[in-house]
Parts: sequence; C-alpha cells; structure tokens
Amino acid sequence: MAKVVLTDEQLHKIQQCTLEMLLEVDRLCRKHNLKYSLAYGTLIGAIRHKGFIPWDDDIDIWMPRESLNKFKEICKTELNEKFFYQCNETDPNYYLLFDKLRMNGTVFKEDYYSEYEIHHGVYLDIFPIDEIPDAALKRRYRHIVYRFCRLGIQSRYLKTSSRAGSKKILSYILGLCYSPFSLRFLYRTAEKEAASSLNCKGSKASNIFDTVKGRIFEREDFEDYMDVMFEGHKVMAVSNYHKMLTALYGDYMKLPPENERQPHHELAELII
Repeated sequence: MAKVVLTDEQLHKIQQCTLEMLLEVDRLCRKHNLKYSLAYGTLIGAIRHKGFIPWDDDIDIWMPRESLNKFKEICKTELNEKFFYQCNETDPNYYLLFDKLRMNGTVFKEDYYSEYEIHHGVYLDIFPIDEIPDAALKRRYRHIVYRFCRLGIQSRYLKTSSRAGSKKILSYILGLCYSPFSLRFLYRTAEKEAASSLNCKGSKASNIFDTVKGRIFEREDFEDYMDVMFEGHKVMAVSNYHKMLTALYGDYMKLPPENERQPHHELAELII
C-alpha cells in the first residue's frame, strides 16, 4: 500500500482537527481544575511560532498521572461527542503506553499499526507524567521494567514491515525474544508500575519514554503552569518550559535544516 504524502491543505485540516481536541482538553481541565501542559514539539511551536510548528501534524501534551486518572473518568460523561478517548480500556486492541484523543469521522491510519481494529482518527497524544522514586534501587527497577515493557510492545505491536534496514532486523529478533509475553501482560505490567507512582513522593518526575531515555525532570517542574498563546487561544504550559525544552532539544528556538521540516508520521490512509 502506497504511503500518504500530505498536501498543504490536508496538513492544515489535520492541524485544525487537533486544535479542536486541544481546546476540548483545555475546557475540561480548567472546569475541573486539572493540570496539563503542551509538550515536546507542540510546546516548541507555542513558544517559537505562537502555534503549530508549520509542518507538524499532531499535538502532544503532558498530564500528571493524578490529573490523567480524573480526566479519563470525566471524559466518560463530559467529552464532546465529536471525540473519542482512546486507551486500552476503551479500545481493547490499543496497547501503546500513552492515551490519545481521537476525532470521530476521520482516519489518520499510521502504517505502524494499520492492521489493528482500533479507532484510527486524527489524534492528540496524552503522555502521563509519573513521579520517580528517590531510592536508587527502586528507580533502577522502574527503569528496567519500563524499558522491558516498552521494547516488548514496540516489537510485538508495531508492524515489522514498516521498518527498514537494521531497525527491521532488530524488530524481528526482538519479536522472537518477546514471543512468550503477550501484549496484555506487557501493557498491564507497565501500567501497574506506573500506578504505583501515585504513592511514590519522589523528587523527580518524567514520562515513561523520557524515563527510558534517561531524561528526568524535577517533580516541581510539573507543579506550576502558565497560559501561552497557541493559534490565537490561551492554553496551558509548564512555567519552567525553557529549562525543560533546553534539556530535551538544546537551542529549541533554532529552526531545523529545511530537509527536516516535514510531517513525521507515515500514513497508510487519510480521511479528513
């Protein structure tokens, strides 16, 4: 199947869909006094462009685990019917270690998991933020559990044929190594460990993917928030964004080379 190459018009429509979802997250979080922040490239976009990075095709947010658990419950009764909250509970064949908000009536089918019967609508990513134990042994244990589960899910869940070169070979080998472990086991193990963070009270915090990569922040970095402008709307961001973006990207105000200024998702199908 040929992969979709986005036109400027399609990219603009995708951005408008994800902006609608962001504003819905903002509405519910402000109504119920929950914390969230723009994250990663979306946060760079807000600071550098006052909106989307021009070639970006999704929105990322961080949400502390306590707020996320409450947000999930609120979405069951208050989420606008235009949207779908995607997690393993609402979409049993979805096994990624972060949740999504999807737009109904659209298709943004990524090649990596195009074969699964899940909601494939245009989406916004919600990355949970978990506290990390101060004790070295507990922190190391969590790192090992997260890395083990993440590698397993990537090798078992993401389509090997979508990879190329050495990554394809490695994915195939890992798939064989992880064959005794079901996706459900890997997902539940990671989620159980993440849930324990609510009683952790450590001085550090991070998203699971950043934890695996050794990118860990202070817990207080996720305690203070401010309004930033994004496409003409006030939304929320961590107050200490400069420190965090610098740690993640270095000089985040500098534009990347022109050949890197393009959407980064490989699509098998698009309907908007």
